[in-house]
Amino acid sequence: EFTPLMADVSTPIKKLYTFSILIPIKMANVNFHSFFTRMIRVFTAKLQSLLSMIEQIWLHAISRHFRNLFLKPPVDDVAPAILYSAKTTTKVPEKWVKMQEQIHKKVIETDIVEWQKSRVFSQNDNTINDKELKYVAGVDISYAKEGKTACAAIVVCEMPQMKVVYHHCQLKEITVPYIAGFLTFREVMPFLEVFRHLLIEVPRFKPQVILVDGNGLLHPRKAGLACHLGVLTGIPCVGVGKNYLRMENFDPDDFNGTDLPIIANDEKTIGMAVRTGSAMKPLFVSIGHKISLDTAVWLVKQCSKYRVPEPIRQADIRSREFLERHPDLKKSSRPNEP
Repeated sequence: EFTPLMADVSTPIKKLYTFSILIPIKMANVNFHSFFTRMIRVFTAKLQSLLSMIEQIWLHAISRHFRNLFLKPPVDDVAPAILYSAKTTTKVPEKWVKMQEQIHKKVIETDIVEWQKSRVFSQNDNTINDKELKYVAGVDISYAKEGKTACAAIVVCEMPQMKVVYHHCQLKEITVPYIAGFLTFREVMPFLEVFRHLLIEVPRFKPQVILVDGNGLLHPRKAGLACHLGVLTGIPCVGVGKNYLRMENFDPDDFNGTDLPIIANDEKTIGMAVRTGSAMKPLFVSIGHKISLDTAVWLVKQCSKYRVPEPIRQADIRSREFLERHPDLKKSSRPNEP
């Protein structure tokens, strides 16, 4: 009475077209409506399974794409992982100085995105666009006491409430020594790693701007950590220094609570000492990449409930807590140089 559909077809083809299900069809008085309904259900279920498999393949491809993206040479046809490295020595590699000079040439010191000019926060819960600011990221790093391991953290806050919508911490072995004025080469790679993880894991939270615990143009060669991170990621970046690196004709003791420009020896304004929250001690704000100094100062103030902007403050808290959850790793102080 019953004949299995595609019963006379070879097993591989039968599995392909019937999805390993033999659907009996009663030769007499066939209920075609029920038959086609069941076929559609089976097809839909298998299609969803296929789409899920395609999605996994796509995510794997995207992961490889971003991995290759960050291994592409920004300058000199040498990968960042090689450029931002050195043997354990206190001597400054010549390539570091040259790279700082090249990074400085690539820095864009003007507003290029619409939200930077309109300074409007997003009111839409579902979408982001260049006309409104929605996601601001902060990056910070904490070092273990033994000095060879660090925890890099990235936090994304939703504006204007500064609600934390994403955070990620990652341990990283530190092989590059600390040299004053060259902190970038010690910390930029861990920051790139956590940023890449964000893009792969939750691309919908891709930040529109990154606040960096470190300097930008406020640097001896006008190429601090925020400049490097901005140029390498292509994301607008702002340098936020907690301590002032004495290198120009500026005395932090002259700060009286009002914004005070920091002018370089070439008479160019490279930063601003600003008051945030209720703190009297200033922060030192500078351009990282793709933003003007005025907008950078405005953004830092908008993000500051306390002295330190909330995205950076939350990244600092989370990196410290991450180390505390590992008893073998104790927190140590982080260099304050750019």
